[in-house]
Amino acid sequence: MPRPLPYRFVATTILTTILLFSLAGPAHAVVVTRYAFDGDLQDTAGGGGTADHLSVFGGGTESYAPGILGQAVRIDTAGGAAHRLRAAHSGDLGLAGDFTIEAYVKPDSNNTGEWDRFLTKWADGGNDWHWAFRRANNGLDFFENGTQRFDGGTNAAQNTVPLDIWSHVAVVGDSGTNTITGYINGDAVVSSAYVAPTANGGALNFGNFQSPANGLQFTGMIDDAQIHDTALTVTQLQQRAAALLPGVEPGPASGLVSYYPFDGDTLDQAMAFSQNTGVSADDLTPRGGTANFVAGQVDQALRVGVSAGDTTDLVAALSPDVSLPAAYAIEAWINPSDLGGPWQRLVLNWGAQMSYHFAIRDVGGVDTVSLFHQQSNGANINIDAGSVVANEWQHIAGVADGTNLNVYLNGVLVGSTPYDGTINLATTEGLGIGDSASSLSTIKFNGLLDDLAIWAVPLTPEQVNNHYLLGLQGLPVTTNSAVPEPATASLALLGVLALARRRRRTM
Repeated sequence: MPRPLPYRFVATTILTTILLFSLAGPAHAVVVTRYAFDGDLQDTAGGGGTADHLSVFGGGTESYAPGILGQAVRIDTAGGAAHRLRAAHSGDLGLAGDFTIEAYVKPDSNNTGEWDRFLTKWADGGNDWHWAFRRANNGLDFFENGTQRFDGGTNAAQNTVPLDIWSHVAVVGDSGTNTITGYINGDAVVSSAYVAPTANGGALNFGNFQSPANGLQFTGMIDDAQIHDTALTVTQLQQRAAALLPGVEPGPASGLVSYYPFDGDTLDQAMAFSQNTGVSADDLTPRGGTANFVAGQVDQALRVGVSAGDTTDLVAALSPDVSLPAAYAIEAWINPSDLGGPWQRLVLNWGAQMSYHFAIRDVGGVDTVSLFHQQSNGANINIDAGSVVANEWQHIAGVADGTNLNVYLNGVLVGSTPYDGTINLATTEGLGIGDSASSLSTIKFNGLLDDLAIWAVPLTPEQVNNHYLLGLQGLPVTTNSAVPEPATASLALLGVLALARRRRRTM
């Protein structure tokens, strides 16, 4: 008898449609300054006391390109381009007691310096506030009233604005919670104690507050920058981040060979989806205990070795789906409960024979995302990078693209190394989840596992980032994000949207 379609297959289209209704932006928040950048530099906010229009400062001409919501402006240091956009001081730009500053950004590959002055009201007549992307990780860095509130290097693994990919970024000052918090794609990544802003009269600048351009320059695309006179909620910020979903590359149209949503079972559900190219149902058999399920990042998650009686690992027999080609991708949401020990094995075809080994690995005290890959000549190539933390949901991916082995953490490429484009094909070794199928060990994964997908094609950086963003909204990697934009938004459906949002849980 055919297996029933999983719940998420039925719900995906509905949930995706609901997500799109959030594009209108947060409700019940007064926007005092808004730069839509739809072909001009006008302040189009309806709730502000002044029209704080921007102008190019320091020479050059601004340019526009497709963004997340309509067009976006480009800031650049190339000849003839605008490196700085400026607006004179006003009360709206000086920030209210509770405030939110937010925008969609796509920094380009030139943003690798110590400071990238994204948006400031600083040095050009006063030191009100200074928002930059800073340090090697390109993290959110914020000064206010002449004093640093949080550093771009803090919580570097999560506080990272990726290059050449659209992200939603925000800084929220909330007197009620006594915090100033930085957000990336609706996720709180850095915070400090609240201090009320004071206005000193300086001008607002995008890109830089100095001319000519220097090594502290932001370059890239900016879309729909807004200043609010209230502290937006996490829900509202996630609604804004949801607009990224149709703005990035959809997942592969094909190549899904094994897919484990872990929604109450350990069955391979790949064949229920249009992306499937698998030829067998690679259902997992629990070992060492029972498959138990709890609330996860995307619907339910599998509990592995967390409590007595939990399955300690799972196995599927060798099949053409398990025997991956030389270019492939493995991705999942994980919530580790224990990062002690040198390894936490996750997904592997590695034992008596060796092909691929995706895991968490302790390297010098840092729990990295690790991908080992055996070439056809027997050489083991590996990349270990990033910093996984315990008791938090994180999206990880390992991608062999034919040229490089790449590892990702929360949608960001954190490490890469070359290989020869071949793979040692296993002829007897099965698929192991949490440990080797044939060679049991004591270096098993312990924690929650959700939305595990194995692809016989490599994912692009944009696709990995898209899958991370989908998961933040509680949607699976199989969601088809290539859907038309709505003509209008219905705020009445936003309550339903909350059912699909990210649930960051600890165990």
